[in-house]
Parts: sequence; structure tokens; C-alpha cells
Amino acid sequence: MEIKDKSKNICKLLKQISELGETFFKCFSEVKKHYYKHLYAISCIIELHSKGNELCDYISFTQHERNVFKNLVLLVRVLFEMCKVKFVTQKEDLEEINMANTQEVMVLVIRQMRLFELSTGVSMNSC
Repeated sequence: MEIKDKSKNICKLLKQISELGETFFKCFSEVKKHYYKHLYAISCIIELHSKGNELCDYISFTQHERNVFKNLVLLVRVLFEMCKVKFVTQKEDLEEINMANTQEVMVLVIRQMRLFELSTGVSMNSC
């Protein structure tokens, strides 16, 4: 393959990765927004229940408050899984151009969004 062809292929790959990154970042930001919302809610719940004590009892929480905790744990899992994604598929032959890992990234994002939506009933429709 000529240098000119390699350059075109590399530019094409960079464009694909950039577009994939923008889509991924939009969804990641949406999840992160829900994460911080739940984290703030938990801090308020703990402050309300602790009443000056260092400890508070989970048993005294309402079902809604327990669901906030469960949703936060789920959001941590979603963010963790999203952080593991690889945007580029490495070729074994160093002379070959790597590929954007579009399918795996999108499948992971969709799976994690669906898991969160089914578990919480909260829709993340901006992804």
C-alpha cells in the first residue's frame, strides 16, 4: 500500500474514531449527570437520617430512598463498564491500519443504557 493510500486510510480511521467518541461522550455525559444527581440525593438522605450522628440505619430508609441507593450502585456499574471500552481494534500485523471498534462500542452503550432504563424506569433518550 502506498503512503498516500495509508494516509487516506488513517484520516478515515481518525474521523470514525472522532465520530464514535462524540456519540460515546454524549451518552457517558448523560449517565454521569444521573450519577451526580443520585449522589447528591444520597448525601441529602444520609444527612437527613444521621441527625448529627456519624451513622445512619439503612433499615430506616423509605423504599424510595433505598431505590436511590440501588440506582447509584447501578450507575457506578454502567460507568465502570463504559470506561472499559476500547475505541480501536488493534491489528496483529503492525503494517496494517487499525480499525475503529464501532460495533462493540455501540453495543456496549446500548446494553448499559437499556440495563439502567429497565432497572430504574429512568429514560436516557438523549443517547
